Amino acid sequence: MISNVFQMPYMTRRLARLAETGDREAQYRLGLSYLNGEGVPANGKLAQNWMNRAAHHGHQLAWIEAGIMCAYGDTTLPGIQRDTGRAIAWFEKARKAGLPQGATHLAMLYMGGHGVEVNFRKAEQLLIEAEARGYLEAGMLLMGLWETTG
Repeated sequence: MISNVFQMPYMTRRLARLAETGDREAQYRLGLSYLNGEGVPANGKLAQNWMNRAAHHGHQLAWIEAGIMCAYGDTTLPGIQRDTGRAIAWFEKARKAGLPQGATHLAMLYMGGHGVEVNFRKAEQLLIEAEARGYLEAGMLLMGLWETTG
């Protein structure tokens, strides 16, 4: 699964070995490494693969990252596959687990019409929910939404 493992820096090789054993934190961090090109060349396909594996193993922050990748596809990095339905599912999972980022990213989909119909009322409800959980970014987006929609 890991290509050119011997060309990776030592810590990345260690991380890759842990990820292969099913360690969800290692999978998440390896996904971020491929997403950001840290210790390995940036690779959208591998970034999404490792992030999805971490998410499926229950890594909560991976739910958010996997959702973002699915929501915006290769606009983030070439090779990442867009799947709005899956993005919504990851964001809902995070939201139901109490992560305000899940509600915030869902709201952003509804605000921008990314794979869903624009729905400012739904976006507003989600941002209010996320802001109530103390997520500052949601409050800033909410103010912007109110300015835009009156």
